[in-house]
Amino acid sequence: MYRKTSFLSKIYLLLFLFLFFVLLLGSSQVVNLALESIYQWLTRILPILFPFMMFHSCMSILGLDMLLAMLFYPVLRRIFFTTVCGSYCLVAGFFFGFPMGAKIVSQFYTEKKLSKKEAEVLLGFCNTFSPAYYKGFVYPALLALQPQMAIPCLLGIYLIPLGYGCFLCRTQLAHPSKSIEPLNVDISYKNFLSAFQTACSNNLKAIGMIGAHMLIANVLRSILYVFPVKEGYMTILGSSFEISTGLPILCQSSLLSVPAKITALLTLLSFGGISGLMQAFTFIVPAGLSATNYIKNKIILILLTILNTIFIYQIV
Repeated sequence: MYRKTSFLSKIYLLLFLFLFFVLLLGSSQVVNLALESIYQWLTRILPILFPFMMFHSCMSILGLDMLLAMLFYPVLRRIFFTTVCGSYCLVAGFFFGFPMGAKIVSQFYTEKKLSKKEAEVLLGFCNTFSPAYYKGFVYPALLALQPQMAIPCLLGIYLIPLGYGCFLCRTQLAHPSKSIEPLNVDISYKNFLSAFQTACSNNLKAIGMIGAHMLIANVLRSILYVFPVKEGYMTILGSSFEISTGLPILCQSSLLSVPAKITALLTLLSFGGISGLMQAFTFIVPAGLSATNYIKNKIILILLTILNTIFIYQIV
């Protein structure tokens, strides 16, 4: 006896059938897009992100993350109202980069080091791109497009989420207590080797999942070739699927003006792309944190980024 099929299930079935025929009809295009995402993963994501993932995991396993957090906590607790663990998540999210912010916050919440409120507030602004990614890929792109915009855009990329995060924290979090438990960290050579092995095992799986999401999101770009979309819109829409492949698409477009390219580039960085959402959800959803709240804060940051870009163009 069959159960009654829900309307949503029928929608999902139609969606999957549509995607199947898109992949079937554009098989050659799908292969090229898949190879493109694999290349970007191997040359950009793996060498940039994996070392930071290992760095955090080893520190966390050995207990050094809390020692580092103690350096920033006296200042951050006054500005952002964060706890010791929340202070570490904030610093790590900005310096280790996307999607490490989502990974660390979700991990700390799962380990009961953060309350659900603090975890969701932190997810709203500290899952951004690392300075290493900006220096290696974004800054050269901005220099090639319009050199005088490089530094103001850099300030906007980090000051906007920091300012918005300060507002979120001060309006939604209570000021934490000054009293904290003393830390006792004792590391031996054996502990260090064990931590390194555990970190390798955990992070190889995580970086592999990130690569899979990049591949899937980039392959979904083939949907755009099914519809008669103007090339200018195709460029913007196509870049939104996966940011590593999206930045070159925007920068090399001959149909967009320089201001339009820079605005789209900064908006894409703020959004993170469809692949970015999928990567963040890999950590957020299993932890039981709100994906809806994450998307809402992303939309607000996108709007603030667009307004800031317009403002910069008025004064530069």
